[in-house]
Amino acid sequence: MVHTASLALFVNQVRVYPDGVELAVHVRRPRDPDEFRDPRLDSPFGRHLPYPDARDSRGADQHLRLGVLYDDGRAAQADRSHLLRSNVPPPLISYGIGGGGDGRWEQGVWIWGLPSQGSITVVYSWLAEDIPESSFVLDGQELRAAAAGAVVLWPASPDA
Repeated sequence: MVHTASLALFVNQVRVYPDGVELAVHVRRPRDPDEFRDPRLDSPFGRHLPYPDARDSRGADQHLRLGVLYDDGRAAQADRSHLLRSNVPPPLISYGIGGGGDGRWEQGVWIWGLPSQGSITVVYSWLAEDIPESSFVLDGQELRAAAAGAVVLWPASPDA
């Protein structure tokens, strides 16, 4: 996705499920052994809380921004504000398991809802790193074919 003198940003995995897609997003920086940075606050992905966090004084503009756009016009931005609402229709994009520090971060990004037609455009920008809004496309036909071949390990519970 991006490679500069000060960072590399890339996706190295796309996992497809019947109801969505998970991306493994990575950020790498050259290591400076003379500089200590608190890895809890230094994440390029932010703290993923559904409300502002006083411990993260950098603000949203300092973090990598991710979003999705479906061919039918539906769109979503990665955040956790949907946790404060109920009955949010797809698409929904949220952060999953991730972590890192010392110049290396990995973040799972969950995109809920596969479009029945068309593709998914993943949009990203990082204002603090002078990365303008850019995008790449996940081919919808390939996603739906992979989802059709997914193996259900356990049936959904009736309560779900």
